[in-house]
Amino acid sequence: MSVSSTTRTSPAVGYIRMSTNDQENSPGRQKAEIEKFAKTQGYRITKWYEDHGITGTESVNRKEFQLLLGDAKSGKIRAVILSEISRGSREEPLEAMLHWRLLSQAGVKLLSVQKGGEYKFDDIGGLITLMVDQFGAHDEAVKFSKRSSSGKRELLKRGEYCFNNAFGFDREIIDPKGEIVRRVSAYEKFQKPSGWKTKRVVTSDRPVVDAIKWAFESVASGESGIAGVVSEFDRLQIRTLNGAMWSRTSVKNILTNHTMTGRLLVGKTARNGVSHSKFSRVVPNGEVMEVSHEAIVSEDLFNRVQKALASKITHRSDARSYLLSGVIYCGECNEVMYGSLGRGNHRYHCMKAPTRSQDCSRPSLGAIALESSIIAIIKDYILTDEGLKTISQRVPTSGVTDPTEVAISKLNDQIERGVENLALASSEDDFRGMSLLLSGWRSERDKLVKKTISSTPEPSMVNKKDLRLIRENIDKGDPALLKMIVQDCIERVTIWRKPIGDSYDFCGEVALREEVYSGQPIPLSDEQIVPQPSWKKLRRLLQSEDRWFCSDEIKSLIGMSTDEMFRAGRYAVEYGVCEKEKRGHFTYYRLNRFCVEDD
Repeated sequence: MSVSSTTRTSPAVGYIRMSTNDQENSPGRQKAEIEKFAKTQGYRITKWYEDHGITGTESVNRKEFQLLLGDAKSGKIRAVILSEISRGSREEPLEAMLHWRLLSQAGVKLLSVQKGGEYKFDDIGGLITLMVDQFGAHDEAVKFSKRSSSGKRELLKRGEYCFNNAFGFDREIIDPKGEIVRRVSAYEKFQKPSGWKTKRVVTSDRPVVDAIKWAFESVASGESGIAGVVSEFDRLQIRTLNGAMWSRTSVKNILTNHTMTGRLLVGKTARNGVSHSKFSRVVPNGEVMEVSHEAIVSEDLFNRVQKALASKITHRSDARSYLLSGVIYCGECNEVMYGSLGRGNHRYHCMKAPTRSQDCSRPSLGAIALESSIIAIIKDYILTDEGLKTISQRVPTSGVTDPTEVAISKLNDQIERGVENLALASSEDDFRGMSLLLSGWRSERDKLVKKTISSTPEPSMVNKKDLRLIRENIDKGDPALLKMIVQDCIERVTIWRKPIGDSYDFCGEVALREEVYSGQPIPLSDEQIVPQPSWKKLRRLLQSEDRWFCSDEIKSLIGMSTDEMFRAGRYAVEYGVCEKEKRGHFTYYRLNRFCVEDD
């Protein structure tokens, strides 16, 4: 019976769900039905909860449905209206009853347009009706799953499987006559008409194909790791299918995707052969059906990459590889930079997550030059006589309680007295004997220092004697010692990448720990961060004076050969950092105005 418009209505919420994105009319139809039904039952819809393109067989993945249950439990909802019970859930009756039990305990009414009224939770007839309707919703999902799986199985047997988009591949669309009507890129959305076929082919975008082949070959050979591939893909400006930035996960998905070998494997399982499907599978458990298509990489290369990834060859490194781990940051996004193999050498990469700020250029740079500059800064600013004196005044001395440190302290005192006695030796025998004794003490002290370094998980407080040992041993290149030095002395290394014409320069700063240095952060120039190519040396020279430089003059000032001068000039012009002018047999170069660096 209709309710008069003058009668006061009760608040209710409507829930809408559609299982596939192509049901364009489903949300509007459900809303219209619910609003009309609510009016006849004396309700007004105050809020809508909508899950689009999500199956009803797994409620835990439906965010809006979970939000509805949470609001009901907290007392924000008095009634829920569905177009039919299957919109709420297609789960097994016993699973779905957990949701309906929550509504009952919260005092929330459940109504269905299809039923024509309310499901009474406190009535045996209402519960039976709800159970029967829920069983019907579940049974319908099971039957649909079997029909869909059966149809896909027949397509597989005939070699007509419908291919989805895949990175590195296009699709040829074939009409019922067997003619190719168009080629669809993986970046395009295209709905194949009923009765038509698709054929997966290698993309016509050659840079993408070349990049994929390079990634497989470099990872298989150990020349590069996943982080290196991420950096190279970004440098080549290759897009992901969804337009997001490359990440370790997206690259690993490509390197482990058997599709790259020209084989689509349907029926693979990830958990000991157990089906992940809710109801029915395209192929039976334990079986795999194969569909062939064009390949990008060989089966042998693919298998070598899997072995490399499984054995973690691409992630393994020695202590020397990443001295700045944990202290080096990208100045553009403030994210920590990670060390890994890339382009044949050890590098630091900004591995900023794709969901973060899109303004970061995700810099990547070699480790050797930067680490050498950091060690040089430590020597120049900390390990000088003046620096040691300042630190000894600032850092209070404390009693040494560790037995190893006590032994090291005693050996240092013995070595100091031994050096004095050596200078006072009156005979060659005394000198030789004292030298052997000093050598033994130094060897014993070095062993204890190494033992202390390897057994100390956290950086210790730097004191005068620690730094004296560091200064004596820093040039030995011991990995553990260098790691300890960096962790004890460096607070943070920040790296930026700034555009210069069509190229870029690096810059940065080093913040030293307060215990060892009280000054401002120390700036890092491009020359200190990365090895300088010839064209950058040319640019530095052109920046020194605002005039034209002759090529012969440049070769003399920088020390370049004719071939090096030719390459440097070509790259500098390509990157837009300078202009050139031909004058007879000579070429002249001058810096572009916009490339003059700020002081």
